[in-house]
Amino acid sequence: MRRVIEAHPLLLTDAARPVFDAVAEQYKDDEQVQALIQFKRNLLRACREHGVKATFAALEEAAQAAPKIAAFEAAVERYTRLRQAMEDSENDVAACRRAAQAGEALFGDEWKDVPGVDWDALREDLASVYNMLGNALYEAGDKPAALIAFERAIAIQSSFAMWHRNRAGALIELGRLDEAEAAIARARELEPDAPRLTELDAQLAAARAQVGNPRE
Repeated sequence: MRRVIEAHPLLLTDAARPVFDAVAEQYKDDEQVQALIQFKRNLLRACREHGVKATFAALEEAAQAAPKIAAFEAAVERYTRLRQAMEDSENDVAACRRAAQAGEALFGDEWKDVPGVDWDALREDLASVYNMLGNALYEAGDKPAALIAFERAIAIQSSFAMWHRNRAGALIELGRLDEAEAAIARARELEPDAPRLTELDAQLAAARAQVGNPRE
C-alpha cells in the first residue's frame, strides 16, 4: 500500500474522494468492503497529516507490538481470575499467594514498554492483594509472614494509611514496639482521623506496660 501511495500522490488529495465515495455506494450493503474503504480513508488521512514514511513506520511498530500486547492482556486476565478466586476463598492463604504472584508477574521487565497500561492502578490493586494476603496470614497465626505481606503492600503503595496501620498491628504482636510506634505515626500522618489509631495506641501502651517499658 505504501508503494501505491508513493507512486500515486493524487491519492493524498481530494481527487481520490469521489472514487472512494463511488465504491462505497456500490457496495453499501457489504460490511467488509465498507470497513476496508474506511480503513483506507483513515490511512490516507494519516499520510496527509503525518507523512507517508511516519505513518507506515507507526503501523509497523504497532504490528510488532501486537503479540506482546496480547501476551500481556493474557497475563492480566490470569491475574484477574486468580484475584477473583482469592476474594471468593475468604482468607485462603494459598489463593492469596497465587493472586499476589500473578500480580507481581505483570511488573516484569518484559512488559515495561507495553503501551496504554495504567501502571498506577495496577500497583494500587496489587497492594490491596498483599494486604489481603497479610490479613489471611495474620488470621492463620503466621504474624512474621503477615508483616512481610503488609510491608510489600507499603513498598508498592506507600501513601495508603491502612497498610501502615496493619503493619503497626503486626509489629505490636511481634514485640517490635519502637517500629510499631513509628508505623502508627506514619499512619496518622496519612489519615489522622482513622478510628483504628486509638485502638493501636492502646495496644501499644498495653504492650509496653507488659514488658515494663512504658512511654511517658
